[in-house]
Amino acid sequence: MSAGTILAIACGAFYSFMFLSDSKVKIRTLTWACAGLIALATLCLLAAQSSFGDVPAHAAFGLASAGAIACAVAGGITITELYASLQPQPSANTSGQLWLVYWFVLPSLFWAPDRLGQAQSARDAHPQSSPLPKVELADPGTQDTWRLIHLHEGRGLLVRLGEKPEDRIFKLVDAKDIKFISYASLSPTAN
Repeated sequence: MSAGTILAIACGAFYSFMFLSDSKVKIRTLTWACAGLIALATLCLLAAQSSFGDVPAHAAFGLASAGAIACAVAGGITITELYASLQPQPSANTSGQLWLVYWFVLPSLFWAPDRLGQAQSARDAHPQSSPLPKVELADPGTQDTWRLIHLHEGRGLLVRLGEKPEDRIFKLVDAKDIKFISYASLSPTAN
């Protein structure tokens, strides 16, 4: 997800710089936009961590994605604010711009992608929202729902997902023992 984060930062910086250079917005407007995006990002990321109650894994991933994007765009806007404040102009520069980098750009580069990765991992490991393909084994006595993690050199790594990490069971099988792989489960709502 780091490429998506970098793209969101670049888009935030590009468009805010474009609007600022065309005199469509003032630095003060960018400051308020940045503050609003940071507030939105904070709410989304806290909600994704179940700070406001229990959140299903797929919803936590969506909230973390929205929070990461909002935080990254705010980081791009902050870069434009910093650049604009360093240009020769009648207004005085303050140390506030450096605090913006410290408090907003750094979290957009570290906290948001980390939280997004955690939410994606939780979504992928949850039995109801996992995008891992379902596997039917050739053994007719196997009634468990197995998910395919990886195929490599004629062997398949499977997992039986559980609500808790300690409920997960991993299994290594020969590829010939896999009767069917269902990719229809790639949608979180298809399960």
